[in-house]
Amino acid sequence: MLAFGDKNGNKTYDGDTADVLLRSVVLNDDINDKRINYAFNHIAFGQTQPTADRVVWTFNQNGTFGYSTNQDLTNTSRFVYSDGYIQIVLTDARAVSDADKKFRSAVVLINSSGRVEVCPRNDRRTVCQYK
Repeated sequence: MLAFGDKNGNKTYDGDTADVLLRSVVLNDDINDKRINYAFNHIAFGQTQPTADRVVWTFNQNGTFGYSTNQDLTNTSRFVYSDGYIQIVLTDARAVSDADKKFRSAVVLINSSGRVEVCPRNDRRTVCQYK
């Protein structure tokens, strides 16, 4: 997962000469030995299920988040803003049963204004449940 300042506006990371690296997190350092399964979903306000899964998301200077379902971004790619949550779901890739996957999962929500909320295990809201 990579966060960067897109100084040249082309929606791709072009290294520190053209863009500004803000943060990077390696979720699986060896693709042949995956330890974490993850998904970035979009859940619209008032909905309980993702309206778009495997989204690319963007953060603006004013704190708002947007998303796109287009995995291959170009200069003309568009993002949708202020209409829901970005849901980040993480779980242990080695868990076999659905019960184990749920037990070993974590769900994080980012609302459209950029506020981050880690869902506690006892949170019964549907948007906080591992699916």
